[in-house]
This record gives sequence, C-alpha cells and structure tokens, in this order.
Amino acid sequence: MKILIIGSTGIVGSAFKRNRTKSDTYFFEDHSTLEIKNRDQMLARLAETRPDVVINTAAYVGVNPCAEHQTEAYAVNAEAVRDLAEICKQLNICLAHLSTDAVFDGQKGDSYTEEDAANPLNVYGKSKHAGDLFVEDICKKYYIFRLPILFGTRENKGNIFIEKMHKLAASGTTELLISDDVFSCPSFSDDLAREILRLIKAKLAHGLYHLKNEGKASLFEFASTFFAKLGLEINIKRAKAKDFAYYDKEPKPLDTAIKSIKIKHLRPWEEAMDDFVVQFKNKEVK
Repeated sequence: MKILIIGSTGIVGSAFKRNRTKSDTYFFEDHSTLEIKNRDQMLARLAETRPDVVINTAAYVGVNPCAEHQTEAYAVNAEAVRDLAEICKQLNICLAHLSTDAVFDGQKGDSYTEEDAANPLNVYGKSKHAGDLFVEDICKKYYIFRLPILFGTRENKGNIFIEKMHKLAASGTTELLISDDVFSCPSFSDDLAREILRLIKAKLAHGLYHLKNEGKASLFEFASTFFAKLGLEINIKRAKAKDFAYYDKEPKPLDTAIKSIKIKHLRPWEEAMDDFVVQFKNKEVK
C-alpha cells in the first residue's frame, strides 16, 4: 500500500513516521514540501505519487490562535480540506482526515458517540467541523477519525496542553493552577497512529470514527499523572475553567469526552502514558 501523510512533523504525523509499517511505501509531507493551501501543488504531488490513501494530519489548532486568525483557520481547516477532498475524489484516492472532539459543545453530560450531532462553540471547532463536512460530502472513499486531547512527541514545535505544562515546569515554576472541571480522553499519538494504519489496512468500512485510549480525565488529573510519572515535584492546585476565562477569546466546551460505538477503544491512557514518558525522556536527552 502507498500512503501519503500530510503534516508529517506534527504530533500525529511524527507518530506515523515512528510507526510506519515495513511492507508499505510512505510519502511524508510537511509544510516545506507540500503546502496544503496550495491546490495546484497538492494535485501535482498526488498525481505524481498516486497513493492508495492520503492521511491528513495538518490543522490550524487552538481556540485563541483560531479566534485571532480566523481567515487562516478556515483556510487550513476547511477550504484546504475541501480542495484535498476534491483532488482525492478526482484521482480515486481514499482520504483519511483527522478531526477533533472540539466539534462538540460539552453539554451532553455523557461521552459523545459517532451518532451525536456536532455543535462547535468556537472558530477552531467550527472550522474543523466545516472540513469534516466537506470530506463527507465530496469523497466516495474516506475516513474521518475524531481524536481527543493528545500526548506524544513531535518533530516540530508545538503548544498543546501537555507541552505547555512541561514548559512551565522546565522554566522553574513550582506551582500550577489547573482546571479540574474540563474533561477529555487523553490519548497517545503513537497508539492512534498504529491503530489508524491497522484499520485502514484491514479495510475498515468508510465513514466517521471516534478513536481514543480508554478512560477520561480532567486536565488536573491529566497533568498530575504526567508529572508524577516524570518524577517531577510540582505543586498542582485545583482550579475551575471560569478562573481562566479572561484568557479565552471564545467559549471552550467543558466536557468533550468521546467514545466509539463502532470500534474498540485502545489501552488505558495511564498505561500509554508510561510509554510516552520513556519517549519523552529520550527526546529530552537528545
């Protein structure tokens, strides 16, 4: 199988590199080799490589960045995805598109399944949902994998939650205030990448899927577990989302935990965190 990865230096793209299968041919594309906003460049590259599947991990992420740069957020998360979907349809290529639990409003009171309607609260969620709809409407052969909050190492520099926490700790911070009323399903990027490859190669029926490690946690629990496994003594104090509301340019949902009624969940996130910590320490040493 020939597989082309868009966004190969990000948190999930890097995981695909580490977990690529020996029996398949891979094309790893990052911002410097393939600009997702350049339709002509995408068409030329896909026509040249003729992959069986394109996995799109590229995204403009973050509630505040997307609120501040709405045109760019929609350009990357929606319009470029529309173009990619049209190209994949034209060339008869399967598109596997990665989405987010941020398409939900957090009001359900239970974990969201593939059957729940999206209702994003902010530009990040709205732009990602728009991209999802383009894939569903345009592609004949597609997968949409909705992912929750992630942990994992990457080639490029990032600013996801767990990276922010470590940067604060590394800066000498000995006390952190972290919300205990914001919930998601922490998941290891390597586990997700391996499973996506397995599902695609197993010819899973095309459609929308929620993919995650087993379990659910508040941001407080997530960070506390990370620091404990790293062996760092950080005084973490409980806070509420409203305590940080003045930082937020748009609303954030409180509980976007997901579950799948179509595929199995992966191992517990706490177990996966052990492998991540080893990976994280090895990267720090290098």
